[in-house]
Amino acid sequence: SSGPSRFSFTANHQYKHERSSAAMEVNYFVSDDFADHYAEGTQRLAEFEKQVEIYHVRNLHSECDYQEKTMYKKVMIAKRRGSQEELAKARRHPKPACKEIDTIKKSHSSIYRAAMYMGVY
Repeated sequence: SSGPSRFSFTANHQYKHERSSAAMEVNYFVSDDFADHYAEGTQRLAEFEKQVEIYHVRNLHSECDYQEKTMYKKVMIAKRRGSQEELAKARRHPKPACKEIDTIKKSHSSIYRAAMYMGVY
């Protein structure tokens, strides 16, 4: 099957059992029959969770992009207004997703690379 469609990052009527991936502790939700397909301790489950983590990293990357663009817009507006105070504040615009990406780059570099380069590893 192409890519895991057996999970969700948010709970809903179909995916209501919370799990946490082994390597990165990414929380995700699965359906009632999940264990029938992915038994604990199997290679199949490990590969599934790696996919979950890759999706998670890609989502974070999109969020980080968005947070950086938002910061950049605020910086440009502050520059046009010529306000140093506003500029300093704009540069401090929070980018939590980017911080998380930096952490993942250091502590889970193989997952990060897999997520970024789409290729097989």
